[in-house]
Amino acid sequence: MRLSASIMAHPDRAPLVYQLRRSLGLSHGVTPVYWDDEGPASGNADRVWRTARGGWSLADPDADWHVLIQDDAVPCPDFLAGLERALEHVSPDATVCPYLGQGGAASKRWGLLGAQADQRGASFVLASSLMWGAAICLPVRLIPEMIEGADRMHRVPDDMRVSGWTKKRRGEVWYTWPSLVDHRPVPSITKHRAADRHAVRHHQGSALDIDWSGPVVRDPAFARTRGPRSGPSVNRQVTSRQRRFAPER
Repeated sequence: MRLSASIMAHPDRAPLVYQLRRSLGLSHGVTPVYWDDEGPASGNADRVWRTARGGWSLADPDADWHVLIQDDAVPCPDFLAGLERALEHVSPDATVCPYLGQGGAASKRWGLLGAQADQRGASFVLASSLMWGAAICLPVRLIPEMIEGADRMHRVPDDMRVSGWTKKRRGEVWYTWPSLVDHRPVPSITKHRAADRHAVRHHQGSALDIDWSGPVVRDPAFARTRGPRSGPSVNRQVTSRQRRFAPER
């Protein structure tokens, strides 16, 4: 399993980008950055997508997965190495998000799912919706297809384009539990409220310390729309047990 990474960034956040690159370390090489070169930040969705698109284009073609990281992300220690291990336990064509947030447009069920994940000692939350873009990970082989679909959307935020593409192909979204990244407490340049930009639980230790073979908590909305579906490795059996013992809704 090989993971590559890149950062999408605006020049106004150059100091944050340098901190982010240092925190990512050199275990996967120097993380490349795709800079927005279109002037002062505007929050224009099409423009932000062009920056994200450029970041996705930096994926290493020889890698299995690629993660695109926003310039205000705060990764936990050993983020890339830990995420690389986590990817061994998800569906091979999944959309993976190492951030599960709260507030704003996110319904209360996400916080409840996080609490449930804590209670069960879960490693992932499985859903059908991608809600956040602090960091998004995709199989490298699917990135051209995603970009082609996202290019057809207009005036849609960059993360919601990936979300729309995932939904259209009825893809799975695997959120790592706990979150491996959080947002730095700085003003948003895409008009999100700072109060809405926090992970439900951000892992404070090394990502290499997490056991990724634990249970998988399923979003009830996913279970209703998808029904039973197998997953990889040990999580196939775990999710089956979860469905059998899930509380009535």
